[in-house]
Amino acid sequence: MLATYLRTEVVIIEDDANVPAEHFAASVVPRPLHVVTAWNPRSHQLHPKMNAARDARLKDELVRIGTEHHRARGTDPETGWSEDGYIVLGLTRNEARALGAEFQQHAIFEFNGPQKLVIGCTTDLVAEP
Repeated sequence: MLATYLRTEVVIIEDDANVPAEHFAASVVPRPLHVVTAWNPRSHQLHPKMNAARDARLKDELVRIGTEHHRARGTDPETGWSEDGYIVLGLTRNEARALGAEFQQHAIFEFNGPQKLVIGCTTDLVAEP
């Protein structure tokens, strides 16, 4: 599963354009930025309607805690596995990990400029492609 996370390409979806997360992160301060999804908890594929409901709950939580966030999509180019989520500004690594854990995710992404890390939500995993 780690190999899938490491291969995943994350884009920010803005105005019908896909911006690589590394490019977006390089232009944004404060850093780091985190990508969190609510889709497919613990990698169990859910019906699209269930994923949409979980995604709406995540968005509501991001609004509630007052973070700036943008729609993001992560895709594994080898398998085509894709999940929508949000790139979030203003959270610490531990806050982002806790948010991922709340939505039953194995890991989140952290971008600090061009550097991408995979961060475990409930483990000490920190991995770089």
